[in-house]
Amino acid sequence: MGKEEKVKRVRAALEHREYDRIPVSDFFWTGFTEKAKKKWGVNFDPYRHFDLDYIVVNPNMDPHLKNFEIIEKNGEDIVVKTGFEATVRRRGDLPMPHFEDFSIKRPEDMAAFEFDDTDIIKRRFGRSGADQLNCLGDTISFGIPSFIDRFNSYKDDFCMFGSVCEMYEFIWRIIGTENSLYWMILEPAKLKAFIDRAGSFMLKILEGQIDLFKGEIDGMYIWGDVAYVNGMMFSPELWRELFKPWTEKYIRTCKEAGLMVI
Repeated sequence: MGKEEKVKRVRAALEHREYDRIPVSDFFWTGFTEKAKKKWGVNFDPYRHFDLDYIVVNPNMDPHLKNFEIIEKNGEDIVVKTGFEATVRRRGDLPMPHFEDFSIKRPEDMAAFEFDDTDIIKRRFGRSGADQLNCLGDTISFGIPSFIDRFNSYKDDFCMFGSVCEMYEFIWRIIGTENSLYWMILEPAKLKAFIDRAGSFMLKILEGQIDLFKGEIDGMYIWGDVAYVNGMMFSPELWRELFKPWTEKYIRTCKEAGLMVI
């Protein structure tokens, strides 16, 4: 099925209208794709093989544009430092990476943390290499094609979504989960100031995707974990106070550009 029909299918689902069927897509772990290549060949691409409807392409959202720094390596066990300035261990016998350390230790350190927002379209979207959100999962990749190249490789055949993090997902990757949760209560003013600077940075990444692929990008994923199996990680009141304004701003920006939002 062609791109136009796939876009109609996704739009119908998001507008709660019946169409021919529910649109289908997914994210794929490296472990799955490696097994699939053994079954279907080295050029296996799940989106094309299964003729899926939409694709979410993540840009590099690292606050600092840099390659992974290898801190330690022992066989399949490896420790790297990312552009979030997070130290992450990937063990060969476990599927998920473990975040061991963060550059920010104290609430007052947040004010000095800088976000690289210079020339986002050329330097960030045109940059190949490693970044935390795309390259750190069940395996570590030290190089992938640029956001522009990855988007262009699919844009003629699929409903295309860009991507940004909501602010809780983004800040814990810089300051750690414990600090994020403690400082909501103990240092709300300092944390809110940090969230607002991070939110402005992410807004530029969102607007950059819209400007770069005007007429070709169909929607935007705004994603992040704010809840677990038993409920939210923090109160709805704190979410509304600290994080909702930025999520709301991202949605409004997308809607004004005519994009679908998930």
